[in-house]
Amino acid sequence: MEKLSDNSTKPLNISPGSTLNFNCEISGTNVRWESITLALIAAGRATTDIPFFPPLYTSRLELRTLQRAITELSDRCLEIMLGLDSLNDIQLICQYENFILHSVMDGDQSYSAWRRLGDVIGSLLFLGLHERIADMPMIPGFLAELRRSIFAQIYSDDKNMAVFLGRPPRLSRKFCCFQLSDNNRDTHTRNPPRPPMAALDHTFFGSNDRIDQVTGLRWTACRASLKEEIMEVLHEHGGQSAERVLRFDAIYACAQSLWRSLPGHLRLERTLFLHRDRSPFENDFLLNTRLTYIQTLFLLRNSVANHENAVFAETEVELLRIPQEMLSLTVEAIILRDHLVNSGTSLLWKVAHYGPPAAGVIYISMLRPTFWQPREDLCIPKMLQDLGVFASEIGLGGLLQEEAPNYDLVSRAANTIQRRISAALSCGGAFTDLRVASE
Repeated sequence: MEKLSDNSTKPLNISPGSTLNFNCEISGTNVRWESITLALIAAGRATTDIPFFPPLYTSRLELRTLQRAITELSDRCLEIMLGLDSLNDIQLICQYENFILHSVMDGDQSYSAWRRLGDVIGSLLFLGLHERIADMPMIPGFLAELRRSIFAQIYSDDKNMAVFLGRPPRLSRKFCCFQLSDNNRDTHTRNPPRPPMAALDHTFFGSNDRIDQVTGLRWTACRASLKEEIMEVLHEHGGQSAERVLRFDAIYACAQSLWRSLPGHLRLERTLFLHRDRSPFENDFLLNTRLTYIQTLFLLRNSVANHENAVFAETEVELLRIPQEMLSLTVEAIILRDHLVNSGTSLLWKVAHYGPPAAGVIYISMLRPTFWQPREDLCIPKMLQDLGVFASEIGLGGLLQEEAPNYDLVSRAANTIQRRISAALSCGGAFTDLRVASE
C-alpha cells in the first residue's frame, strides 16, 4: 500500500510528444491507486451487463451482494487516492466512473449519486478543465480531446440530474468555456488552437461525423446547454411574462435549428422498428439523439403551458404530441431492447428519465373531458396502448426487478397509470373523476 501511495503522489509524466502509450505511467512497477480503482469500477460495471456468472454469482441476491462489495471497495480506494491531495486527470476519471457506479447501483434519485456528481464537478473546476483547453499548448492532442470529452460529459450529466430531480444545475456555462470534442481531429499531434463556441446556432455537425460516442456526446452537450437556458429562465425573478415567452421562443428556434443541422444518418425520423437493419449500437444512438431532442421540446412545453402567446404552444393537440412521441419511443425501446446496445445511456436510464414524465403529462390530460373527444390528428388508442405496455412491462418485472435502483420510482408511476387505464376502460372510455381514478 505504501508503494501505491508513493506512486499516486507522483505527477504524471505527460509532454506534448506523449502518446496513448502513456498508460505505462499507471501500470507495472508504476501501479497506482488509480489503477486499482479503475479495475474495481470496471468489474462493477461488468456485473450490470452479465446477469449470471456461476464462478461468482448465480442469483440476483448474490449478484447484488457482489456489486455492493465492489462499490464499497472502490469508494475506499477513491478516498485514499483523493486524500493524497495529488489530483490529476486520471483521478477525475476515477471519480466520474465511481459516480456512474453509484448511479447504476443506487439510482439517480439517491443522495450518494448526487453527492458524488458534486465532487466530480468540484474536481473538474479545481483542475481548470472548465477553462479554454486550446490555451493549453503543452499537452498532447489526445489529452486535449479527452479533457474536452470529460467536460462535455460532466456538463451533460449535471443538467440531466438537475432535470430529473428538479434541482438547480451546479456547473454553469456562464463560468465555463463551452467546448466539445471533435472525432475528425488528429489526436496524435500537439493540442492545436481552436476558436471558442460563442453560441449554439452554428452548424456543429457534418456529413463526415460518424455514429459513435464522441458524436453522441457532442449532441448531448448541445442539448444540455439548452436545458440550462430553460432552467435559468424558469428561475429568474422579476422577469415579465412576455419577455419569458420571447426567450422560450428563441430557445425553441435554436432547438429546431440544431436538430436540422444533424445530417440524415444521425437522425431518427421514423420509428425505431423500421431501423432494425442497423446495428444495435446505431439503433441506440439514433434513439438517444431523438429522445434528447424531444425532451428539450417537452421541457419547453411544460414551461410555457400557461402562456398562450408562445409560438409553439398552440393547441392541446400540439401539447400532447410531444409527450406522446417521447412515451412511444420509450415503449419501442423497451419492446426492441434486444436490438439495442448502450451507446451512452442504458435502457433503464432512458425508461426512468423519459417514461414517467411523458406518461404523467398524458395521465393528467386523460382527466380532462376534452381528451376523450374524437380527433383526427391525435391517435388516442395508440396513446393508451403505449401507456398500457409501459405499465405492464414495469408491473410484471420484465424490465425492472424490485431490487433495481429506480424500481420504486418507476413502479409507482406504472401502477398509477394502470389504475387510470382500468378506470377509463371500465367506463367505456368516458371521463371519470380524479378521485375515482386515484383510489
